[in-house]
Amino acid sequence: MIRFFPYFITTGLPVGITGLLIASVFAAGMSTVATSLNSTATIVLNDYYKRYFNKNAGEKSSMSVLYIASFVTGALGILIALALVGVKAPSMHGGRWLQSSAEVCLDSSCLVIFRKKQSKLMQLSE
Repeated sequence: MIRFFPYFITTGLPVGITGLLIASVFAAGMSTVATSLNSTATIVLNDYYKRYFNKNAGEKSSMSVLYIASFVTGALGILIALALVGVKAPSMHGGRWLQSSAEVCLDSSCLVIFRKKQSKLMQLSE
């Protein structure tokens, strides 16, 4: 099935539909990356910058921190992805090998683990 789908897209669909389908796949990927970058930058701003460096940060300085955090997170993601090229990780599906993903490491959920608010909420829910 995995090998048949790209073959079907290139041979079985009309040219316009093929382009639309490929564009939608790229748009979904870009949306996921943009969401991860924005949420990571927001976590850096609210949980680190405003808490430890500048409690009364204005809009201009907050926007600067968001831009810098987004750039640094994106650059780290690119560097880690380049470092992971060719690294193989075992799959849960029948012993096949999958390419490792840098997005897992840089996803905002990694930073949420260290948030004090998150851990307090987890303790209250137990």
